[in-house]
Amino acid sequence: MNTIKIPIIVLFMTFFIQSTSLAVDGYKEFKWNMTTDVIEKLVKIKSFCNLKDSGIDSQGIRTLYCDDFKFGGHPRHGFFLFIDNRLLRIGITVRGEEIEPLIMIFKEQFGKPSSGEVPKKGQPQVGTIGWDKDTVLLKIARVFKEEQQAKKMTKYSNREIQAVLIYTSSEFESILQKRRKDMLKKSVE
Repeated sequence: MNTIKIPIIVLFMTFFIQSTSLAVDGYKEFKWNMTTDVIEKLVKIKSFCNLKDSGIDSQGIRTLYCDDFKFGGHPRHGFFLFIDNRLLRIGITVRGEEIEPLIMIFKEQFGKPSSGEVPKKGQPQVGTIGWDKDTVLLKIARVFKEEQQAKKMTKYSNREIQAVLIYTSSEFESILQKRRKDMLKKSVE
């Protein structure tokens, strides 16, 4: 009887460890490796936002974006990044007052951060916090308000805290680095 229990326990533990280490597979219905055509159709069908195309940059990254991305009950700036016509990253702007609640949500959902430090309550720090093997990132920064930019105010303490919430494929960085290397290699050969 003990010989049956041990393989079942090992099987259960293997499944549990594997299932808890899976990285996010996208954001909501937007899944990694979807093509631009599929994302455009899905956004249109769901009336998710008014999607625009900023084209392909010098690194071969295509960006689809919108200024009315639906998140937290408010329109946001959101973007979808593609390499080789594969969706690999999604980003959403986040207001300063939403940073602490998001951190609490991600702590509940993913546990301790995989990188970065969680700021002390009431004191958001500038930097990046990652969860789930850095497939969920919160990049926190101090930015100028529009009226401050117009008045050319540069005092650091006058900047407001904002963040970008990024859902990223675990492949994004390696694909981007390979692309950069290949482009540089062509330049030096």
